[in-house]
Parts: sequence; C-alpha cells; structure tokens
Amino acid sequence: MKKILMISLLLLIIPFNTISAEKNLNYTPNQLLVFTDETASNLNISSYYTTETLTTNVELLTFPPSVDIENIKEQLTKDNIYVEYNYYRYFDSDDIDPYKESNSHWWLENLQAATFWPLSKLQVYTPTIAIIDSGITKRHEDLSEQIILPSFNVINYNNDVSDNNGHGTMIAGIIGATYNNNIGIDGVTGPFDVKLLPIKASNFSGSITVYDSIRAIDYAIENGADVLNLSFGGTGYSMLENMSIQKAVKANINVVASSGNTALGTNEPIYPANYLNVISVGAINEQNEIANFSTYNKGVDFVAPGHMITTIDLNNLYTTVSGTSFSAPMVASSLAMIKALLPHSTSAEREELLKLSTVDLGDAGKDVYYGEGLINLEMAANQVSSHLGYKTIFGRLSITNPVEFKKMIVGNDKVFTVTFNDTLSSNNNFEESIIIFNKNFNIVPNETYSVSLNLTDNSKLTVEPRTTWEYGDYYLVLSNKITNEAGDFLNSNYKLQFTVQ
Repeated sequence: MKKILMISLLLLIIPFNTISAEKNLNYTPNQLLVFTDETASNLNISSYYTTETLTTNVELLTFPPSVDIENIKEQLTKDNIYVEYNYYRYFDSDDIDPYKESNSHWWLENLQAATFWPLSKLQVYTPTIAIIDSGITKRHEDLSEQIILPSFNVINYNNDVSDNNGHGTMIAGIIGATYNNNIGIDGVTGPFDVKLLPIKASNFSGSITVYDSIRAIDYAIENGADVLNLSFGGTGYSMLENMSIQKAVKANINVVASSGNTALGTNEPIYPANYLNVISVGAINEQNEIANFSTYNKGVDFVAPGHMITTIDLNNLYTTVSGTSFSAPMVASSLAMIKALLPHSTSAEREELLKLSTVDLGDAGKDVYYGEGLINLEMAANQVSSHLGYKTIFGRLSITNPVEFKKMIVGNDKVFTVTFNDTLSSNNNFEESIIIFNKNFNIVPNETYSVSLNLTDNSKLTVEPRTTWEYGDYYLVLSNKITNEAGDFLNSNYKLQFTVQ
C-alpha cells in the first residue's frame, strides 16, 4: 500500500525573511506540480494547501507563503510521487523600438515570402495556428477579425483574450497582418486563408507558468490547432510540460518555439524549445548573421529574421521589435501554408520539407547557431510544387487523359486540351483554378493565355496562348478546386511540366 504523506505543521513553517530573500527563483515560490495516481485529498495535508486539477494525474498544489516547498518536494519524492516546481516562462523579446517605416518589410524579402504566395490559389485547407501568449487585440486596422477564432483565457477561465501586454498582438501581426491593403505591413501568410487561435496564458507582466502553459497546449490540441507558436521559454525543464507537447506532436501538430535570448548571458538551454520534437527557431539580423542575443545549441533547428522586425502593436499602432520570439512565428506561418496546400501531410513531413528549403548560413550542414539554416520560401514553393500531384480532396471528378500530364516539349503555339470524366460547372473560375509558373517560379500573367470550355463538349477544357508562348520551361497546374455540375471536386491537383522550344 502506498504510504500516505504525513507532514507536521512545524516542518512547513520557515522564517519570513528567508522567503523574502528568494527574489531570483525561476519558479513560483509557493506552488508545486504533482503527478501521481493519488488524489490531493489522499495526501492528507489538504488543510495546508489548495489544489487545482490539471489533468487526471496532474494537480497544482498552492501553499501559504510561509511554507517551505522544497521540504515538501523532498518528502513527496521520497514517497515515490513525481513532483516539480511550477516554473516560469518568459517572452523571448529583446528590444522594442519606435516604429521605423524604412525597410519595414526586410524580413519578408529575406524569407522570399512573396514567391510562395501565388500558391494560395491552390489552397485546399484552412489551417489554424494557436498563439499561446498574452492574448490579442481585435481592434487594429491591419488585423482582420475574420481570421481570429473563438479563444480562451487559461488564467481567468473565460474567453476574454484582450492583450494588455502587446506581445501576443505582435506575434499575430507577423503571422497574419492583412495582405495588400496599402497600410502597415503584410503578414508572412500573405493571401493565404490561415486562422489564428489566441490562447491567453500571460498577464501584463509577460510571464507564463508551466501550469498555464500545459492548460493552453491541451486547449489548442482539443480545438483543432495545426501549428503551435510558443514564443516564450525558461530554463526549468518540466516533464509535465514535455508530456503535453508530445501529446500535441502525436496529434500531427507542428510545435514551434523560440530558441531563447540568453546568448549574451549564460546561453542556457531554454524550454520548451529544447524538448524533443519541438522546432526550435533562432534569430538572424539583416546581414544574415546570427543575432547576438539568439540562444545557440544543438537543439536549434532553423533560423529566421529576428532583429528590427516591424509588426502591429496595441492601440492601433506599429512597433519595431527584436528577439527570437518574432522568428518563431515566421516558421509557424511557413508550416501552416504548407499544410494549406498539402493537408494530408504529417507534421514530420512538413518539417522535413522545410529542412529542404533552407539556406545554409553556418558550417556545412546543421550547426549550433543556424540549425538547418535560414528558411527560404522560394525554395519551399519549389518543394511544394513537386508534391502538388498528390491527392488532396478525394472528389469524383477526374481527367481522362492523364498521360498528357507528363513532361513534354512543345511549340510556341501549343494548345493544351484537358478532358474530364464529366461536364464541368459553368460556375468554375478557371483563372483561379489554373495557374502557370515559369522555371523561376514566377507566375505567368493570366492575360497572356486563355482558358475556356469546349463549346460543344463541356467536359473538355482548353488552355492556349493569346499570341504565343515565350520560350522556356513552365509548370501548368490544375487545382482540385475545379468542380463538375454536381459540385464534386477534381480528385487531385494535376501538374504538367512543359518546355517551349
């Protein structure tokens, strides 16, 4: 039989001056997290603490300020009960400066984000990025309320995620600031339809406890997140937080975290970034050099811009910020856009695709400063394009001449005819459903070619140049947004590579 913990009141009391001296703790001074098959009431010390249940086997114990929780922790451990401190996590933001309009989009250009955006025409799934942070402002000229999902505040147990710190709003701007509205900035996701799930786990101070981190992660899992953005960290390892993150990974969620800003100090490993299966993101500056604050270790997976990043702020303002906090959402955005195009891909496959889409900035191969390298979305666009032939919606509509969708050499007046197994709907917008790229992955303007239904047979589609095709290499992609008269989707994206000679 498990021994019931008995602790005398005398053991729990320590001098108040000792408590007041503990100002540099990296955990809450009067709380413990317990993992056990016992319940709090069975510990037989309920008169000396309060409890909050986190999961079936995890509880948060809160003691009076005069209690020596280290002695409690030691005694619990002796009784074969797993116990850990309720560690603090802090936002990985380094500097906040006044808004600098000049070169405010350098980070988007550095990522080559605009080269990925044409693929939004082929989007077949709407991904969700959970932002576990300080909340979000819903009243900003450059952030549409339409992309923000119903949210949750794990501190106050309600749906009020109003941001009184600003950090979460800054993260949201980097991901999803409104595209092409002639004000402010563009988010990394550009024209893609990506939803934000703000989960407030921090108050004005900018600190998050492991307890609230776990509750937020679990909420994100239960509410359909595809990507988690964790722009915070602390030096305390938590088995319980790690368990929650691995649960997210098993649910096919990409977990992205900032590597930390400790390089100018101790350069200690930061959690959650250093847990297994977490994508750890460091920061670079405008010269593609590692930012002097960016924590480096063998756990770093990628780097992204993290110095002098312009984003939205509270009170309908803009600000310029630095820190690995702001590098992580760039990677989270990239993974979400990949998921939008390849919805049946696994989280591991999406991460692997990013590994093939990096610029190696440090020593050859993966290194402790840059990880796999700098995310390059032009390279990612090429990687994704090679996967666009994978089935994404199992519709009933198909093409009957797939043999033509092979690499071919054609003349400059070539007319492509695509035959389907059913008549096509007149409601199709073929300008959005068909896209042509050149070898540099630049979109070919649709005014240079026409797409039309055959006048006598609406199961046939014709693509032809308005004058002639320019010489060179091209990709012609048919999106599975195309439907028949019954509304059934095309059963796959189809890609044709052709060379005009």
